[in-house]
Amino acid sequence: MPAPSATPSIEDVIDARLSDHRAILLRAHRDPRFRSALLANPARALQDAFGITLPPGLTLDVVQETASRSVLVLPLEVAQPPGELSDHDLESVAAGNGSASRGPSDSALTPVKRLS
Repeated sequence: MPAPSATPSIEDVIDARLSDHRAILLRAHRDPRFRSALLANPARALQDAFGITLPPGLTLDVVQETASRSVLVLPLEVAQPPGELSDHDLESVAAGNGSASRGPSDSALTPVKRLS
């Protein structure tokens, strides 16, 4: 019987998201048609270019930065079940680099589907 999947650490979730964002941004930079499609209909553009289908009810906003406007998006925080540590927390405790207590900045996030 397979072991239950561990809750990903915040670092793992951010790394995965940044990797996916990079692939999308590079494609938009290199392909003007994809860029236009992404701005007009993000869900359709991602489906056509990467084969990604967004979950029902999820809205994806794509915003064009300007010289006077930049955007920073913070991922949704999802509290871990009480007493459960992420892989990162477990590794840190096992290595003697920390305690098993959790602080507010240690919350894990919902994993994202990888593009690659």
